[in-house]
Amino acid sequence: MKEEPAPLPEQQVLPQWIAQALASPEVPVRLRALDLWAQQGPEAPTGPLVVALDDADDDVRTKAMAIIERQWAVAQEAEQ
Repeated sequence: MKEEPAPLPEQQVLPQWIAQALASPEVPVRLRALDLWAQQGPEAPTGPLVVALDDADDDVRTKAMAIIERQWAVAQEAEQ
């Protein structure tokens, strides 16, 4: 029996302001957008962060991963 590939996740729907900021050619604009997104707290959707993980800039990818890790840590702490 042939195994079916896992379904791809649905396309991320991002708020327009962060989608535009993450598409900016300016790295500081993309970093600031991530900072603003992180201020929304651990309940903020991770869609923009996942998109930022594919950014061409190391700093943007690193910041996105750090925010994801913080959200995960807060979620884990809340479960205890």
